[in-house]
Amino acid sequence: MPDSIGKNITKIMDIANRMRYNQKRMEIIANNLANIDTVGYKRDITFTKVLQDNQHVTIKKKTEFDEGDLINTNNPLDVAINGDAFFMVTDGDNTYFTKNGKFHLSTDGYLVDSDGMRVLGKGGEIYISNDIFKKEKDIQINQRGEIRLGKESVDQLQIVDVPDKSKLIKVGGSKFKLTDGFYEPADEKEFTIMQGYLEESNVNPIMEMENMITMSKNFESIQKVVQNYDEILGKANEIGKVL
Repeated sequence: MPDSIGKNITKIMDIANRMRYNQKRMEIIANNLANIDTVGYKRDITFTKVLQDNQHVTIKKKTEFDEGDLINTNNPLDVAINGDAFFMVTDGDNTYFTKNGKFHLSTDGYLVDSDGMRVLGKGGEIYISNDIFKKEKDIQINQRGEIRLGKESVDQLQIVDVPDKSKLIKVGGSKFKLTDGFYEPADEKEFTIMQGYLEESNVNPIMEMENMITMSKNFESIQKVVQNYDEILGKANEIGKVL
């Protein structure tokens, strides 16, 4: 095979890797945009790791944990963490970390999230009362996460810190699972619980749209280059057959 053809093949492989990266990044940008209205959602970004020996490109994804804007809802069961910490919820088998504090009371009196998972307090799954409808409006949650029903202290929200957030794996719109690493109680000096507030997604829609437009243009340009190289190789093969 002529040396020039070998070089062209290497270039095509490099461009193909770039196409894969662009396509993956486009998928992640689209997912970010789809979760603009997801409470507590954290945007994802991509990066690549290239193995120099064979030019193999590994596409990695990581999550940015910057805090989203806090919005006032006036709903007593909406709570936001102002600070670098997480709520904990459970489905009975697994525990998850989340910044989504859009809670409500289940029909059997437990404090649950939007997916029906029970919210964890320092005493375990938080149980409020069977007499839900009369007492829900009387629930007070202070800045440390203590839940009070009238004068009675019910429990305190379990607020935790994950020192190494790279160990968190996203398993839903705003939920994370920790399969490696550790978590610990958050320092009460480092956060404030805000009743009647929710943390919005940290996705900037304008920035994401600009990124999507840029990636789309790059993808189209790379496709054209690949087509040109494909035509060159086709012609080279035809010449080789004639010779």
